[in-house]
Amino acid sequence: MFRKNLIAILLVVSCMPVTPPTLHAEDAPLSARAPQACWTAADLAARDGEDNIVKERLEPPLPQPASVDATSAGPSTPGSVRSVRLPPGKRLIALTFDLCEGVNEVAGYQGKIVDILRGHGVKATFFMSGKWMMTHRLRAQQLISDARFEVGNHTWEHRNLRLLSGAAAADEIRKADQAYDELRQELEGRKCAVPGREATTDAVAPKSMSLFRFPYGACDSKSLATVSQQGLVPIQWDVSSDDPDWKERPDAMTKRVLDNVHPGSIVLFHANGRGWYTDDALPDIISSLRKQGYDFVTVTELLKAGEPVISSSCYDQTVGDTDQYDELARQIEAR
Repeated sequence: MFRKNLIAILLVVSCMPVTPPTLHAEDAPLSARAPQACWTAADLAARDGEDNIVKERLEPPLPQPASVDATSAGPSTPGSVRSVRLPPGKRLIALTFDLCEGVNEVAGYQGKIVDILRGHGVKATFFMSGKWMMTHRLRAQQLISDARFEVGNHTWEHRNLRLLSGAAAADEIRKADQAYDELRQELEGRKCAVPGREATTDAVAPKSMSLFRFPYGACDSKSLATVSQQGLVPIQWDVSSDDPDWKERPDAMTKRVLDNVHPGSIVLFHANGRGWYTDDALPDIISSLRKQGYDFVTVTELLKAGEPVISSSCYDQTVGDTDQYDELARQIEAR
């Protein structure tokens, strides 16, 4: 009797549906877990004093040779791109911010500017010098991995390429590429998630930079050829905010930009501690341009939307006006 009852019980149990055990996040296999965020909102936010420029001759460790050949980054151009001619009805504009750092300084990081761009959902392009990347590794990685932004080459130590030639000029460009590649590889190894997005940093950050901006906005045929040989597209601007001038007040800066922009414009700002009052003027500039029907895009997106307006020389507002920086660069080098 006991044996018959035991068999009956086993038959009943074997026919009952099996409820799988509850899996907690920490029990899930590593491949199934959602990647952790790289940074919190507090990590990304601006910090007091971070925008200060320190006059100090600091030599950061040189980056390792790049794992990606930057010479395949893009097509060459016969000059520098100043703006883009757009089809009728398209109202696009590209805001650009230089993050340069010279030989005898550690430049700043104006996080308030970046906070404003993120808060308003504005795309932008940052031109970083390689030395700035190496002395601001964390901030550079935050910008590199943010899908709103793109990053361009601004040489290693912001040297005037009109005064360099041959290997010296090529090294200024190549070292910045190497700095970018080193930081990007660190991000790729972390496999963390970009805040507010499902993609991980290695999926967001491009393998190499494709754009270039000349230090001081100064170039000549020799330096243009060197940049072209590196596979980079030189990007100038057709509207300057004049933000390195501490006498340029926010209202004057806003008026200068709004009075001169047009569809396809590339606007120059700075975010390395030399953007005087830029964070004060930027919200009004953004809101005014949006009221006029403008959409903000990266420089690469702008280039794809129309026909580049190319100049055979580099200048700020009138041809030849950046020649004055040759002597300034010589003085900085001599210190």
